[in-house]
Amino acid sequence: MEKVREYRQRGHECRELSAKATTPDLKDHYQGMARVWDKLAEERLTFFVAPAEASNVAGDSCHLPAGETAPTSARITIGRHPGNRR
Repeated sequence: MEKVREYRQRGHECRELSAKATTPDLKDHYQGMARVWDKLAEERLTFFVAPAEASNVAGDSCHLPAGETAPTSARITIGRHPGNRR
C-alpha cells in the first residue's frame, strides 16, 4: 500500500510541476510523467494488493467486478507482449 501512495504522490508532484511549466513541451512532459505514475499505482493495486486492502488506501478505489478478486501475485513483463504483433 505504501508504494501505491508513493506512486500517486509522485503523479501529483508531476501535475504540480506541469502547472508551473514555462513551455508547452515541458508541460506535456510532466503531464506524461504523471500519467505513468498513475498507471503504475493502478497496476500495483490490480496485481499486488488484495481488494480489501486496496479499498483502505485513502482516496483509492478498487474497480473489480463483483465476486472477482485481484491476483495475489503476477509476473510483469516489460516490452512487447508475445501475442501483440504490432
